[in-house]
Amino acid sequence: KNPKLIDTLTFEEYRELGNGGIKILHRDTIVPVANVGIPINVRHSLKPDSSGTMVVSHRPQGVDDVIAVAGRSDFVSLNIHKFGLNDERGVESRVLNIIRKLGISIDHTPSENDRLSIVFSQDQLKGFEGEIIDRISRTIRPRHIELQRNVGFVSVVGQGIRANRNKVAERLYRSEEHTSELQSRQ
Repeated sequence: KNPKLIDTLTFEEYRELGNGGIKILHRDTIVPVANVGIPINVRHSLKPDSSGTMVVSHRPQGVDDVIAVAGRSDFVSLNIHKFGLNDERGVESRVLNIIRKLGISIDHTPSENDRLSIVFSQDQLKGFEGEIIDRISRTIRPRHIELQRNVGFVSVVGQGIRANRNKVAERLYRSEEHTSELQSRQ
């Protein structure tokens, strides 16, 4: 409800926010300038005299662990289950090659014992549902394979998060409990 201006973001934080749904500049426009360290000053088009947000290589330490939170819900998760998946050499690369050959860009690949998920934006699916499932089924013979639509991500961004994972996770869970409590009162 009451957003605050972020004075300074790192290129990495900006790209994470782009992945989370912030759409100020396309997240890939950051790559060429980040590679050579050219800072960007992002300003509100209706407030050109404001200081805006500087996007830079490094931000001074001592800034909050979490600088921003963003979310998106337009992802698809391709969920694959196969006993022995993690013991079978090269199975992930075979699956990823199938997806790459269809021109799909992968956003995230969480995995666990015998399970692999490949997450990408829903708009890339373009009628490939059957083809993806068929090719993967023929290639690795999974026990179960499914496409789960409308998967959401929450991106919690800040350069101090890695060093303070437990503290940040605790704050996030407390925030969720507080939000749930407020919603139940309404």
